[in-house]
Amino acid sequence: MMLALAVSPSRHLNQSSQGSISGTSIFGISPSRHLNQRGSGTALMMAIILILAMMSFLTACLLAWFGGLHRSRAIADLAALAGAEAHSGGYPACAIAQQAATANGATLTACQVHSNGYDFLVRVTVCLPASPQLIFGPRQFSHSSEAGNL
Repeated sequence: MMLALAVSPSRHLNQSSQGSISGTSIFGISPSRHLNQRGSGTALMMAIILILAMMSFLTACLLAWFGGLHRSRAIADLAALAGAEAHSGGYPACAIAQQAATANGATLTACQVHSNGYDFLVRVTVCLPASPQLIFGPRQFSHSSEAGNL
């Protein structure tokens, strides 16, 4: 059974009398040049991971804001329909619209009822706080909706 020992000819190192490693490789690159780049791959990977984490955070924020915008529109539609249903039944439209908006986490900021006897229109505006609230993002979402019998 023979064992072969492979020796890499890439560097020929000499031990000097002071205890440091010196020498040159076959290709003319000194070993100290390789030692200066130690850890550069780690720094590069950390930078890439940081950039990916920031992009993921911003994507999550945008998705949450689009969801909040959609939710504010849905709450405004619901409040307008609730107010119109209440008005057609003889109840105060704005009070019922206020209850519908509050039950869904929004604030009713405006409510108008236009009526000419038989036909009516209930117009509401709701305001929903944005989440997450960042320095560069929206603070709240506001949407108007109307419903009625015209």
